[in-house]
Amino acid sequence: MAELDAHLRTHLYQTAKAIAAWVKTTFGVSYTESGMTALLHRLGYVYKKPRLVPGKADPKAQRAFLEQYEKLKQDKG
Repeated sequence: MAELDAHLRTHLYQTAKAIAAWVKTTFGVSYTESGMTALLHRLGYVYKKPRLVPGKADPKAQRAFLEQYEKLKQDKG
């Protein structure tokens, strides 16, 4: 369990299923998804759903792109 904990501190996984697959290939021990979730909770890990973060657009760059695009459209016909 200590080696799993050390591995999880340096690698990010999206699902408990992916962690269970890593454990199976590394240690030869098979876990179900719910079993791996329970083990992760015992180790102190919690699931945090990723949130969408809107991109920060650069208005000057967008304006320059649109000007260039309009010019290109006029030139091409």
